[in-house]
Amino acid sequence: MKNKTAFTPSSLLSLVLLLLAVAVNAQTPRTSPTPHTTATPAPQDAQPATPAAEVTAGNYNIITSIELGVRGLSVDGNDDKYRSDLNYRAGFRLFDSNFLARAKDGTGGWFDSLLVNSTGWNADPHGSLRINAEKSAWYRFNANVRRNTYQNRLVNHALGQHIRDTRHKFGDFDLRLLPRNRFINFSLGYSFDRNSGDGLTTFNYSNLTASRGSAFTVRGGDEFAVNRTTRTRADEYRAGVEGRVGKLDLGFLQGIRTYADDSQDFINFANQGNNTANTAALLTFQRDMPMHGRAYFTRLNAHTNIARRLDITARYTYTHARTRFNLIETDTGRTAGTGANPLANALTYSTIITFPGETVRPSHLGEIGMTWMVTDKLRISETLRHNSFRNEGDHVYNEITSAFRANGTPLFTPAPAAFAVPIARTLEYSRLYNQLEADYQFGPRLAVHFGHRYANRHIDTLNLGRILPAPIVNAPGVVSEEEFRFHSNSFFGGFKARPVKQWTLYFDAARGESNDVFTRLDNRKSVNFRVRNRITPARGLGLNVSFITRDNDNPGETVVDRTLVGPQSSRQFDVQTRDRNFSTSLDWTPPAGRYSLSAGYTHLNAESDAAIAFFPLPAGCVGTTAVPLPPCAEGRSRFYLRDHFFYFNANVQFHERFSAFASYRISKDTGQGDRLSDIPNRLFVGSYPLSFQSPEARLVFKLSRNVDWNVGYQYYAYRERFSNAQNYRAHLPNTSLRIYFGGASGER
Repeated sequence: MKNKTAFTPSSLLSLVLLLLAVAVNAQTPRTSPTPHTTATPAPQDAQPATPAAEVTAGNYNIITSIELGVRGLSVDGNDDKYRSDLNYRAGFRLFDSNFLARAKDGTGGWFDSLLVNSTGWNADPHGSLRINAEKSAWYRFNANVRRNTYQNRLVNHALGQHIRDTRHKFGDFDLRLLPRNRFINFSLGYSFDRNSGDGLTTFNYSNLTASRGSAFTVRGGDEFAVNRTTRTRADEYRAGVEGRVGKLDLGFLQGIRTYADDSQDFINFANQGNNTANTAALLTFQRDMPMHGRAYFTRLNAHTNIARRLDITARYTYTHARTRFNLIETDTGRTAGTGANPLANALTYSTIITFPGETVRPSHLGEIGMTWMVTDKLRISETLRHNSFRNEGDHVYNEITSAFRANGTPLFTPAPAAFAVPIARTLEYSRLYNQLEADYQFGPRLAVHFGHRYANRHIDTLNLGRILPAPIVNAPGVVSEEEFRFHSNSFFGGFKARPVKQWTLYFDAARGESNDVFTRLDNRKSVNFRVRNRITPARGLGLNVSFITRDNDNPGETVVDRTLVGPQSSRQFDVQTRDRNFSTSLDWTPPAGRYSLSAGYTHLNAESDAAIAFFPLPAGCVGTTAVPLPPCAEGRSRFYLRDHFFYFNANVQFHERFSAFASYRISKDTGQGDRLSDIPNRLFVGSYPLSFQSPEARLVFKLSRNVDWNVGYQYYAYRERFSNAQNYRAHLPNTSLRIYFGGASGER
């Protein structure tokens, strides 16, 4: 597959006219240019530096620059994988723009300073706009808006039927009034989040009628690809006040967040399913899943410093969220029949499902932190945090199903069959966290720190459900109650040493337990080490060497299958992970500044070993007294990551009018190597061996004191060792003009 997209004619014409205008007004540069280094298509935030000369507009000094250009694109291979990884497009592109206005004497009219920065709009998958404005005595305003486009069309996952093409827009706006007033100031804020797009997903109806209730006949099904429309949105409004009373700094913040999810799943025509050999079919399908909620939050904070020795900060946050949701599904289809004549044994059915409900979640978070300067060399810090919430939900599952045999007779009497399941769930969660740490500074060359972390996690669950098939009015309820308590302790420490002036050494270590997962898993046994070296043997030359190791062992959770007896009824699912990370980098910038070099290498060595349950037979691994099935088997799954990443960057100024930038990056994962799965002994070995490389080059021509012309080329090559279905090579030539106002390009 080959996809080529050239520069658009309108973009080329605009660029040529702009180049002609610049050439006519070209000026001789008066300073030596600095090599241009923004060659990578990925957006990078940039701020203009102060040049030697500035443009004056009234009472303001102006510094601004803008880079406009076009990008070409040619993809050889799998274009869908390229879109999922990179998604850079051809066409006009605003590489980045910067505008800075500052009052001459420090005080202006509507603002004292204004900064506007944007990057990556139009032909990039990511774009951002940032605005900072300040009138020092009256207000400070910050705005940050981002836009991401995301595509996912991978053929090696779910038969290529999990597809996503969405647009994500989100931003934050914050205004602070009287920002420099120590006694009182106010804040207002607003944030938004929008995500929309289309895609494809799969629904597995392995037992189409069995899933409708235990009284229904078990029939085989299939897996069906259905369309998905994603529509989510969220808005947050907040207002607060801060001030000082005596030696106490106080703050109050009140906010409200509204959110909604109106995503839908549907099919436009009859769907035979992935298994075309059986008779199962999904004839019509529509599922709406509206979810709307609102959360109020209140935050109180206080801070004080006593005798410049004891610093205390406290904060309390209360949140109350209420969410209403529903599931509305209508579908018609046919089950997979069995025997010599599958169609004669198949069932046609129609179903209407509604699942309305509501949840309420009040939560509390209290924190206090204290730092005590015992002496000028000894500091003790204490952090205590407690958070808890109670999640209460009520919903009712309603279903009406009509099923007919091939001869037209109904399967259920009376027909259609209807039943309801009212369910009430309660989850109570609380967690206490405490960290005590001490830091001691022996002198300018040695400092140590050590401490202890403790956590206590408590979870209570209560489930209540009743099945009410018509005409039964009061069926007995089913109550399930569980309680989980976890305690963890961890010790940590480290030091910062400077044996000689040119060498700084950092070391950190931690050993103990961790229960930071939200689910009801046992504590992880963890051992972590980190060593980092910073060496500067000469001016402009820096060397970094670091090594990180992490060992995490989770004893797992015992799972009991109540449908089985004997040793197979209880299984322990444990997980062990090992991570090793070695990294080194070298940076060289000679004092003359005519060139700079940097290079680095990182090796990630990770593996996991987990107990799994797998299905040796198509029937699965759940048996009942009516339909006994063999138990599922227990085995081990091992995954290996052996990634090698190398990069090299070079900036060279050949002439005052000509400079160049070159870069090369490669990531190669060798995966499991020669390790193979041993199916008879239930050992499964997996990895994802691949290579991804990206060389890049850019030339910078100085056309005038205020204009640079950039010509660049970027190449991407992706290859999987075990499959060629997703390999691709992408060529991205680009050209742009960077125009400066308020100083020459060489004065950046």
